[in-house]
Amino acid sequence: MGKQKLYLIPGFLTDKTIYKSFIEDERFNVEVLEFIPSLSKDESIQSYVERLSDGIDKTKPFSLLGTSFGGILSIELANICSPENLILVSSVKN
Repeated sequence: MGKQKLYLIPGFLTDKTIYKSFIEDERFNVEVLEFIPSLSKDESIQSYVERLSDGIDKTKPFSLLGTSFGGILSIELANICSPENLILVSSVKN
């Protein structure tokens, strides 16, 4: 059986480079969920997260790790996607 997927969500104004150690470590099966363009300046976070969730394979167990604002997005994603684990780094818990 393969390693469970860990989706990494960087903070605002950052990108996948903050996860270089995770990406290069063969012990982890990671994928970075990069920010996607918003549909409008008034798009709700719920709408944004629904679209962001399209990048997650929900047919297999997975975990989310969010950093800073990515943690807030991870919490919202967890409400609709049911990850096995939710890990927040330098973020808020609600």
